[in-house]
Amino acid sequence: MFYVADAGGCSAHAYDYAGTRTGGRLAFPSCIEACRGPVVAPDGWVPSGPDTSGGLSSMIWATDSRHRCGFPEGAVRPIRVGWFDVRASQDHHVANFIGLFDSAATVGLVGCDVAGDRAVLTARSASSSVDAVAVTSLSRPKVLFERHFASGARNRVTAVSVAPNGRAMAVQHADQAPPRPQTPVPASCSPTTRAGRPLTMCAVSPEPGAPFPVPTAVELYALSGVPHLVSRVPGREIVGWSGDGSRLITQPGSAPGGGVTVQRVGDGQVVWQTAGTFNRALSAPGLATIAIQTFDPSRRQSSIDLIDQLGRAKHLDDHGQLISPEP
Repeated sequence: MFYVADAGGCSAHAYDYAGTRTGGRLAFPSCIEACRGPVVAPDGWVPSGPDTSGGLSSMIWATDSRHRCGFPEGAVRPIRVGWFDVRASQDHHVANFIGLFDSAATVGLVGCDVAGDRAVLTARSASSSVDAVAVTSLSRPKVLFERHFASGARNRVTAVSVAPNGRAMAVQHADQAPPRPQTPVPASCSPTTRAGRPLTMCAVSPEPGAPFPVPTAVELYALSGVPHLVSRVPGREIVGWSGDGSRLITQPGSAPGGGVTVQRVGDGQVVWQTAGTFNRALSAPGLATIAIQTFDPSRRQSSIDLIDQLGRAKHLDDHGQLISPEP
């Protein structure tokens, strides 16, 4: 199940991955600058009661949509990973990893599979490139896989992504041109409304001609058993997964433009593509169908495509109205 916001932006309606609108609905409070809606798990479940952190920061959902994982508050080193059941937030668990990423500027948690006893962590440098990735146990202080990447090289690791089912990992490599000197760029502002109240939205445009990372390859790793490299996808940037981890959602790179594809992990075969610009993708852990929202610049409108395992799609507009099934 996933949610699509209504035209007013103050509520969202639930849809199943067949494109059918269900009775579920989320209400967002009135706001001026930002709306914070209810917490929604990856499988569409909405926990009842107050949102609690369980004493953790930088939280992510575990693959079962019932646990949340994060870093316990307190000392930064050694690195500790905690997790708790959202139905019993006072009962949480912590694993400690002494000596892991000791010199890292920033440590992030990008994957958590409580049932599979796996967590995926990244270490980033001050330049924001990924310097290292590690796969750890959650039940014991054991590092199962650790890889460090050359620092200062033009070809850098720019992102690490874990499949929703927690069984695969993608490591994105890209050529990063040296940064150019920045010059002040004036902000462009436009008046609009949010929840019936006036709001002015401003955006600072990037420096004209600023270089974008150029993707060179995605390395795919299996995380079951001993984590290991299984294949490479050349020249694409990964932006999402199917919930069962069998397909990747990719685009040409970080520069503006379209060309979104869905391709099989095993052989790289493209099963679906569109010229639209990628916006967002959702798929529940273990589910084959993917919901992808793209923007068509020629018609200046968004749409949602529900793509099954064979690449067949149903089209919805950006408010959930069924347009037409693809033959």
